Amino acid sequence: MTPKLRQLRAMLAVAKSGRVAKAAIGLDVSQPAVTRAIQSLENEVGVTLFDRTRERMAPTRLGSLLVTRSERAFAHLAAAEEELRRQPRSADQEISARQLSGFVTNHELNAVIMIGDVHSVTAAAVRLGVSQPAVNRSLRNLEQSLGLRLFDRTAQGMIPTPGGEALIRRAKLALGEIDQGMEEIANMGGQMLGRVAIGVLRLSRVYLVPMAVTRLLKDFPDADIVIVDGVYDQLLTDLCDGDIDLMVGTLRDPSPVEGIKSEALFEDGMVMAARTGHPIFGNDDITFEHLKDVEWVVPHTGVPLRNQFNDLLRDNGVDLPKHPIETGSISVARTIAMGSDRLVAVSRSQIHHEEKYGLLKPLSLATNVPKRPIGAVTRTDYVPTPVVTALLNHLREVGKEISDSYA
Repeated sequence: MTPKLRQLRAMLAVAKSGRVAKAAIGLDVSQPAVTRAIQSLENEVGVTLFDRTRERMAPTRLGSLLVTRSERAFAHLAAAEEELRRQPRSADQEISARQLSGFVTNHELNAVIMIGDVHSVTAAAVRLGVSQPAVNRSLRNLEQSLGLRLFDRTAQGMIPTPGGEALIRRAKLALGEIDQGMEEIANMGGQMLGRVAIGVLRLSRVYLVPMAVTRLLKDFPDADIVIVDGVYDQLLTDLCDGDIDLMVGTLRDPSPVEGIKSEALFEDGMVMAARTGHPIFGNDDITFEHLKDVEWVVPHTGVPLRNQFNDLLRDNGVDLPKHPIETGSISVARTIAMGSDRLVAVSRSQIHHEEKYGLLKPLSLATNVPKRPIGAVTRTDYVPTPVVTALLNHLREVGKEISDSYA
Protein backbone atom coordinates (compact mmCIF):
# COMPACT_ATOMS: atom_id res chain seq x y z
CA MET A 1 0.00 0.00 0.00
CA THR A 2 1.29 3.45 -0.92
CA PRO A 3 1.01 5.88 2.03
CA LYS A 4 -1.17 8.96 1.58
CA LEU A 5 0.60 12.12 0.53
CA ARG A 6 -1.00 14.09 3.38
CA GLN A 7 0.51 11.62 5.85
CA LEU A 8 3.92 12.03 4.27
CA ARG A 9 3.63 15.82 4.37
CA ALA A 10 3.00 15.58 8.10
CA MET A 11 5.95 13.19 8.54
CA LEU A 12 8.32 15.49 6.65
CA ALA A 13 7.16 18.55 8.56
CA VAL A 14 7.72 16.82 11.91
CA ALA A 15 11.08 15.43 10.78
CA LYS A 16 12.19 18.93 9.79
CA SER A 17 10.95 20.83 12.84
CA GLY A 18 11.21 18.11 15.47
CA ARG A 19 7.89 19.17 16.97
CA VAL A 20 4.24 18.55 16.19
CA ALA A 21 3.32 22.11 17.08
CA LYS A 22 5.77 23.63 14.61
CA ALA A 23 4.78 21.12 11.95
CA ALA A 24 1.11 22.04 12.39
CA ILE A 25 1.86 25.73 11.96
CA GLY A 26 3.88 25.07 8.81
CA LEU A 27 1.12 22.91 7.34
CA ASP A 28 -1.66 25.25 8.53
CA VAL A 29 -3.54 22.41 10.23
CA SER A 30 -4.29 21.50 13.83
CA GLN A 31 -1.84 19.67 16.08
CA PRO A 32 -4.24 16.73 16.52
CA ALA A 33 -4.43 16.42 12.72
CA VAL A 34 -0.63 16.08 12.51
CA THR A 35 -0.57 13.60 15.39
CA ARG A 36 -3.31 11.48 13.77
CA ALA A 37 -1.52 11.55 10.40
CA ILE A 38 1.74 10.29 11.95
CA GLN A 39 -0.01 7.61 13.98
CA SER A 40 -2.04 6.36 11.02
CA LEU A 41 1.10 6.30 8.87
CA GLU A 42 3.00 4.24 11.46
CA ASN A 43 0.07 1.82 11.72
CA GLU A 44 -0.05 1.36 7.94
CA VAL A 45 3.71 1.01 7.54
CA GLY A 46 3.91 -1.28 10.57
CA VAL A 47 6.99 0.34 12.14
CA THR A 48 7.78 3.21 14.48
CA LEU A 49 8.91 6.17 12.40
CA PHE A 50 9.82 8.57 15.22
CA ASP A 51 11.58 8.38 18.57
CA ARG A 52 9.53 10.56 20.90
CA THR A 53 10.88 12.52 23.86
CA ARG A 54 9.48 15.48 25.79
CA GLU A 55 11.78 17.80 23.86
CA ARG A 56 11.41 16.63 20.29
CA MET A 57 10.60 13.88 17.78
CA ALA A 58 13.42 12.44 15.70
CA PRO A 59 13.13 9.89 12.87
CA THR A 60 14.13 6.34 13.67
CA ARG A 61 16.45 4.46 11.33
CA LEU A 62 13.48 3.12 9.40
CA GLY A 63 11.77 6.48 9.57
CA SER A 64 14.83 8.09 7.97
CA LEU A 65 14.51 5.74 5.01
CA LEU A 66 10.96 6.84 4.36
CA VAL A 67 11.82 10.50 4.98
CA THR A 68 14.57 10.37 2.36
CA ARG A 69 12.37 8.69 -0.24
CA SER A 70 9.48 11.05 0.52
CA GLU A 71 11.75 14.08 0.08
CA ARG A 72 12.72 12.74 -3.32
CA ALA A 73 9.04 12.16 -4.16
CA PHE A 74 8.04 15.71 -3.30
CA ALA A 75 11.07 17.01 -5.21
CA HIS A 76 9.58 15.37 -8.32
CA LEU A 77 6.26 17.09 -7.63
CA ALA A 78 8.06 20.40 -7.17
CA ALA A 79 9.80 19.85 -10.50
CA ALA A 80 6.39 19.15 -12.04
CA GLU A 81 5.19 22.52 -10.74
CA GLU A 82 8.01 24.29 -12.56
CA GLU A 83 7.37 22.37 -15.78
CA LEU A 84 3.63 23.11 -15.62
CA ARG A 85 4.22 26.82 -15.07
CA ARG A 86 6.12 26.93 -18.36
CA GLN A 87 3.20 25.43 -20.29
CA PRO A 88 1.22 27.77 -22.60
CA ARG A 89 -2.29 28.61 -21.41
CA SER A 90 -5.41 29.89 -23.09
CA ALA A 91 -6.84 33.28 -22.20
CA ASP A 92 -9.31 31.80 -19.68
CA GLN A 93 -6.64 29.81 -17.83
CA GLU A 94 -4.61 31.33 -15.00
CA ILE A 95 -1.58 29.96 -13.20
CA SER A 96 -2.63 28.87 -9.73
CA ALA A 97 -0.72 30.23 -6.75
CA ARG A 98 -1.21 26.89 -4.94
CA GLN A 99 1.74 24.54 -4.97
CA LEU A 100 1.04 21.13 -6.45
CA SER A 101 3.15 19.33 -3.85
CA GLY A 102 1.12 20.96 -1.08
CA PHE A 103 -2.36 19.87 -2.11
CA VAL A 104 -2.34 17.01 -4.62
CA THR A 105 -3.73 13.66 -3.44
CA ASN A 106 -2.93 10.06 -4.29
CA HIS A 107 -6.34 9.71 -5.93
CA GLU A 108 -5.65 12.64 -8.25
CA LEU A 109 -2.20 11.42 -9.28
CA ASN A 110 -3.42 7.86 -9.82
CA ALA A 111 -6.34 9.11 -11.91
CA VAL A 112 -4.09 11.18 -14.17
CA ILE A 113 -1.58 8.34 -14.57
CA MET A 114 -4.25 5.77 -15.41
CA ILE A 115 -6.13 8.02 -17.84
CA GLY A 116 -2.82 8.63 -19.57
CA ASP A 117 -2.25 4.88 -19.84
CA VAL A 118 -5.70 3.84 -21.11
CA HIS A 119 -6.93 7.12 -22.69
CA SER A 120 -10.36 6.78 -21.12
CA VAL A 121 -11.98 7.88 -17.87
CA THR A 122 -14.27 4.84 -17.92
CA ALA A 123 -11.43 2.39 -18.45
CA ALA A 124 -9.31 4.20 -15.85
CA ALA A 125 -12.10 3.83 -13.30
CA VAL A 126 -12.29 0.08 -13.98
CA ARG A 127 -8.53 -0.31 -13.63
CA LEU A 128 -8.45 1.69 -10.40
CA GLY A 129 -11.51 -0.06 -8.96
CA VAL A 130 -13.41 3.18 -8.34
CA SER A 131 -16.43 4.88 -9.88
CA GLN A 132 -16.25 6.89 -13.09
CA PRO A 133 -17.55 10.05 -11.31
CA ALA A 134 -14.71 9.70 -8.80
CA VAL A 135 -12.09 9.68 -11.55
CA ASN A 136 -13.80 12.58 -13.31
CA ARG A 137 -13.88 14.52 -10.06
CA SER A 138 -10.18 13.89 -9.38
CA LEU A 139 -9.23 15.08 -12.87
CA ARG A 140 -11.51 18.12 -12.73
CA ASN A 141 -10.23 19.17 -9.30
CA LEU A 142 -6.63 18.86 -10.40
CA GLU A 143 -7.13 20.79 -13.64
CA GLN A 144 -8.98 23.56 -11.80
CA SER A 145 -6.34 23.75 -9.08
CA LEU A 146 -3.54 23.97 -11.65
CA GLY A 147 -5.37 26.26 -14.03
CA LEU A 148 -4.30 23.99 -16.87
CA ARG A 149 -5.95 21.43 -19.13
CA LEU A 150 -4.19 18.07 -18.76
CA PHE A 151 -5.96 16.10 -21.51
CA ASP A 152 -7.40 16.77 -24.93
CA ARG A 153 -10.71 14.99 -25.56
CA THR A 154 -10.37 13.48 -29.06
CA ALA A 155 -11.93 10.76 -31.19
CA GLN A 156 -8.97 8.58 -30.17
CA GLY A 157 -9.70 9.12 -26.50
CA MET A 158 -8.15 11.23 -23.76
CA ILE A 159 -4.74 12.31 -25.03
CA PRO A 160 -2.36 14.04 -22.58
CA THR A 161 -1.43 17.63 -23.36
CA PRO A 162 2.27 18.54 -22.97
CA GLY A 163 1.43 19.62 -19.44
CA GLY A 164 -0.38 16.34 -18.84
CA GLU A 165 2.62 14.37 -20.08
CA ALA A 166 4.93 16.30 -17.77
CA LEU A 167 2.69 15.70 -14.77
CA ILE A 168 2.19 12.00 -15.55
CA ARG A 169 5.94 11.44 -15.77
CA ARG A 170 6.67 13.22 -12.50
CA ALA A 171 3.71 11.57 -10.76
CA LYS A 172 5.00 8.12 -11.69
CA LEU A 173 8.47 8.98 -10.43
CA ALA A 174 7.09 10.45 -7.19
CA LEU A 175 4.85 7.49 -6.35
CA GLY A 176 7.66 5.14 -7.36
CA GLU A 177 9.98 6.75 -4.79
CA ILE A 178 7.41 6.22 -2.05
CA ASP A 179 6.89 2.57 -3.00
CA GLN A 180 10.66 2.08 -3.03
CA GLY A 181 10.84 3.53 0.47
CA MET A 182 8.28 0.96 1.61
CA GLU A 183 10.39 -1.77 0.02
CA GLU A 184 13.49 -0.61 1.86
CA ILE A 185 11.66 -0.65 5.19
CA ALA A 186 10.43 -4.19 4.49
CA ASN A 187 13.96 -5.31 3.56
CA MET A 188 15.37 -3.80 6.77
CA GLY A 189 12.77 -5.82 8.63
CA GLY A 190 14.10 -9.04 7.14
CA GLN A 191 11.57 -9.46 4.34
CA MET A 192 13.52 -10.34 1.18
CA LEU A 193 11.06 -8.89 -1.27
CA GLY A 194 10.75 -5.98 -3.66
CA ARG A 195 9.88 -5.20 -7.24
CA VAL A 196 12.09 -4.63 -10.24
CA ALA A 197 11.03 -3.86 -13.82
CA ILE A 198 13.70 -4.60 -16.43
CA GLY A 199 13.60 -3.38 -20.00
CA VAL A 200 15.48 -5.84 -22.19
CA LEU A 201 16.86 -5.24 -25.67
CA ARG A 202 17.50 -8.00 -28.16
CA LEU A 203 21.05 -8.98 -27.20
CA SER A 204 20.29 -9.22 -23.48
CA ARG A 205 17.22 -11.46 -23.67
CA VAL A 206 18.92 -14.76 -24.36
CA TYR A 207 21.35 -15.30 -21.48
CA LEU A 208 22.46 -12.17 -19.61
CA VAL A 209 19.15 -11.05 -18.07
CA PRO A 210 17.61 -14.53 -17.55
CA MET A 211 20.72 -15.77 -15.74
CA ALA A 212 21.02 -12.64 -13.58
CA VAL A 213 17.33 -12.83 -12.63
CA THR A 214 17.67 -16.53 -11.75
CA ARG A 215 20.48 -15.70 -9.36
CA LEU A 216 18.61 -12.70 -7.96
CA LEU A 217 15.66 -14.88 -6.93
CA LYS A 218 17.98 -16.94 -4.75
CA ASP A 219 18.67 -13.76 -2.75
CA PHE A 220 15.13 -12.33 -2.98
CA PRO A 221 12.80 -15.33 -3.41
CA ASP A 222 9.68 -13.22 -2.92
CA ALA A 223 10.66 -10.44 -5.32
CA ASP A 224 8.28 -9.44 -8.10
CA ILE A 225 10.15 -9.42 -11.42
CA VAL A 226 8.75 -7.73 -14.53
CA ILE A 227 10.69 -8.19 -17.80
CA VAL A 228 9.66 -5.89 -20.64
CA ASP A 229 10.79 -6.65 -24.21
CA GLY A 230 11.03 -3.67 -26.49
CA VAL A 231 13.00 -1.49 -28.86
CA TYR A 232 15.47 1.10 -27.63
CA ASP A 233 13.40 4.27 -28.07
CA GLN A 234 10.32 2.89 -26.32
CA LEU A 235 12.28 1.40 -23.43
CA LEU A 236 14.20 4.64 -23.03
CA THR A 237 10.90 6.50 -22.65
CA ASP A 238 9.73 3.91 -20.11
CA LEU A 239 12.99 4.35 -18.19
CA CYS A 240 12.74 8.14 -18.06
CA ASP A 241 9.08 7.91 -17.00
CA GLY A 242 9.88 5.50 -14.19
CA ASP A 243 7.91 2.61 -15.71
CA ILE A 244 11.05 0.45 -15.66
CA ASP A 245 13.99 0.57 -13.26
CA LEU A 246 16.73 -0.19 -15.75
CA MET A 247 17.32 -1.08 -19.37
CA VAL A 248 19.77 -3.79 -20.45
CA GLY A 249 21.23 -4.22 -23.92
CA THR A 250 23.41 -2.51 -26.49
CA LEU A 251 24.64 0.85 -25.23
CA ARG A 252 24.63 4.02 -27.30
CA ASP A 253 27.41 6.57 -27.23
CA PRO A 254 26.73 9.40 -26.86
CA SER A 255 23.54 8.98 -24.87
CA PRO A 256 20.52 10.13 -26.90
CA VAL A 257 19.02 12.06 -23.96
CA GLU A 258 20.22 13.73 -20.78
CA GLY A 259 19.52 12.27 -17.38
CA ILE A 260 20.65 8.68 -17.98
CA LYS A 261 23.87 6.83 -17.22
CA SER A 262 25.29 3.64 -18.71
CA GLU A 263 27.49 0.89 -17.34
CA ALA A 264 29.19 -1.48 -19.80
CA LEU A 265 29.14 -5.15 -18.76
CA PHE A 266 30.93 -6.79 -21.69
CA GLU A 267 31.58 -6.37 -25.40
CA ASP A 268 29.74 -8.41 -27.99
CA GLY A 269 30.49 -9.02 -31.63
CA MET A 270 29.28 -11.01 -34.60
CA VAL A 271 30.40 -14.60 -35.03
CA MET A 272 29.71 -17.29 -37.58
CA ALA A 273 28.91 -20.59 -35.94
CA ALA A 274 27.94 -24.18 -36.77
CA ARG A 275 26.79 -27.23 -34.87
CA THR A 276 29.47 -29.16 -33.07
CA GLY A 277 30.50 -31.99 -35.41
CA HIS A 278 29.81 -29.96 -38.55
CA PRO A 279 32.04 -31.09 -41.46
CA ILE A 280 33.65 -27.64 -41.61
CA PHE A 281 35.46 -28.37 -38.36
CA GLY A 282 37.26 -31.23 -40.08
CA ASN A 283 39.60 -28.63 -41.58
CA ASP A 284 42.80 -27.98 -39.70
CA ASP A 285 42.65 -24.27 -40.45
CA ILE A 286 39.29 -22.78 -41.42
CA THR A 287 39.54 -19.98 -43.97
CA PHE A 288 37.02 -17.90 -45.90
CA GLU A 289 37.49 -20.31 -48.80
CA HIS A 290 35.60 -22.88 -46.76
CA LEU A 291 32.58 -20.56 -46.65
CA LYS A 292 31.95 -20.72 -50.38
CA ASP A 293 28.72 -22.52 -51.28
CA VAL A 294 27.76 -22.85 -47.59
CA GLU A 295 24.07 -22.55 -46.64
CA TRP A 296 23.19 -19.95 -44.03
CA VAL A 297 20.72 -18.71 -41.43
CA VAL A 298 21.07 -14.94 -41.20
CA PRO A 299 19.31 -11.85 -39.80
CA HIS A 300 16.86 -9.91 -41.96
CA THR A 301 18.11 -7.55 -44.67
CA GLY A 302 18.91 -4.11 -43.30
CA VAL A 303 19.64 -5.27 -39.75
CA PRO A 304 23.11 -4.02 -38.65
CA LEU A 305 24.30 -7.57 -38.00
CA ARG A 306 23.26 -8.61 -41.52
CA ASN A 307 25.14 -5.64 -42.98
CA GLN A 308 28.26 -6.66 -41.05
CA PHE A 309 27.90 -10.22 -42.33
CA ASN A 310 27.52 -9.11 -45.96
CA ASP A 311 30.49 -6.74 -45.73
CA LEU A 312 32.65 -9.42 -44.16
CA LEU A 313 31.98 -11.92 -46.93
CA ARG A 314 32.50 -9.34 -49.70
CA ASP A 315 35.74 -8.08 -48.15
CA ASN A 316 37.10 -11.63 -48.13
CA GLY A 317 36.06 -12.58 -51.66
CA VAL A 318 33.06 -14.74 -50.78
CA ASP A 319 29.79 -14.43 -52.69
CA LEU A 320 26.73 -13.66 -50.63
CA PRO A 321 24.47 -16.68 -50.07
CA LYS A 322 21.77 -17.00 -52.72
CA HIS A 323 19.03 -18.63 -50.66
CA PRO A 324 19.67 -17.99 -46.97
CA ILE A 325 17.02 -18.46 -44.31
CA GLU A 326 16.28 -15.00 -42.92
CA THR A 327 14.90 -14.68 -39.41
CA GLY A 328 14.72 -12.17 -36.60
CA SER A 329 14.27 -14.96 -34.06
CA ILE A 330 17.46 -16.17 -32.42
CA SER A 331 15.60 -19.28 -31.21
CA VAL A 332 14.75 -20.22 -34.80
CA ALA A 333 18.28 -19.52 -35.97
CA ARG A 334 19.89 -21.62 -33.25
CA THR A 335 17.48 -24.52 -33.67
CA ILE A 336 18.05 -24.72 -37.42
CA ALA A 337 21.83 -24.48 -37.01
CA MET A 338 21.91 -27.22 -34.37
CA GLY A 339 19.77 -29.52 -36.50
CA SER A 340 21.36 -29.02 -39.92
CA ASP A 341 24.57 -28.16 -41.73
CA ARG A 342 23.57 -24.52 -42.14
CA LEU A 343 25.88 -21.97 -40.59
CA VAL A 344 24.47 -19.09 -38.57
CA ALA A 345 25.54 -15.45 -38.28
CA VAL A 346 24.74 -14.15 -34.78
CA SER A 347 26.04 -12.04 -31.95
CA ARG A 348 28.21 -14.27 -29.83
CA SER A 349 26.28 -13.66 -26.61
CA GLN A 350 23.18 -15.03 -28.33
CA ILE A 351 24.72 -18.49 -28.48
CA HIS A 352 26.49 -18.35 -25.12
CA HIS A 353 24.40 -21.18 -23.68
CA GLU A 354 24.81 -23.38 -26.78
CA GLU A 355 28.54 -22.73 -26.91
CA LYS A 356 28.92 -23.44 -23.19
CA TYR A 357 27.24 -26.83 -23.51
CA GLY A 358 28.89 -27.82 -26.79
CA LEU A 359 25.87 -27.47 -29.06
CA LEU A 360 27.17 -24.70 -31.32
CA LYS A 361 30.74 -23.64 -31.99
CA PRO A 362 32.04 -20.36 -33.44
CA LEU A 363 34.33 -20.61 -36.47
CA SER A 364 37.92 -19.61 -35.72
CA LEU A 365 38.13 -16.90 -38.34
CA ALA A 366 39.97 -13.64 -37.83
CA THR A 367 37.59 -10.77 -38.53
CA ASN A 368 37.65 -7.01 -38.07
CA VAL A 369 33.96 -6.71 -37.23
CA PRO A 370 33.56 -3.99 -34.56
CA LYS A 371 32.23 -5.02 -31.16
CA ARG A 372 29.37 -3.34 -29.31
CA PRO A 373 29.21 -2.63 -25.58
CA ILE A 374 26.39 -4.42 -23.75
CA GLY A 375 25.35 -2.96 -20.45
CA ALA A 376 22.78 -1.48 -18.09
CA VAL A 377 21.18 1.96 -18.30
CA THR A 378 19.57 3.79 -15.39
CA ARG A 379 18.45 7.35 -14.66
CA THR A 380 21.15 9.55 -13.17
CA ASP A 381 18.79 10.56 -10.34
CA TYR A 382 17.77 6.97 -9.60
CA VAL A 383 18.59 5.48 -6.18
CA PRO A 384 18.23 1.70 -6.47
CA THR A 385 16.45 -0.37 -3.85
CA PRO A 386 18.23 -3.39 -2.35
CA VAL A 387 16.64 -5.74 -4.90
CA VAL A 388 17.74 -3.58 -7.83
CA THR A 389 21.23 -3.22 -6.34
CA ALA A 390 21.44 -7.00 -6.09
CA LEU A 391 20.27 -7.39 -9.69
CA LEU A 392 22.92 -4.96 -10.94
CA ASN A 393 25.58 -6.96 -9.09
CA HIS A 394 24.38 -10.19 -10.70
CA LEU A 395 24.37 -8.55 -14.13
CA ARG A 396 28.00 -7.56 -13.54
CA GLU A 397 28.88 -11.12 -12.52
CA VAL A 398 27.20 -12.71 -15.53
CA GLY A 399 28.69 -10.09 -17.83
CA LYS A 400 32.18 -10.87 -16.55
CA GLU A 401 31.60 -14.59 -17.01
CA ILE A 402 30.53 -13.99 -20.61
CA SER A 403 33.54 -11.76 -21.24
CA ASP A 404 35.94 -14.27 -19.66
CA SER A 405 34.53 -17.07 -21.81
CA TYR A 406 35.55 -15.15 -24.94
CA ALA A 407 39.20 -14.90 -23.87
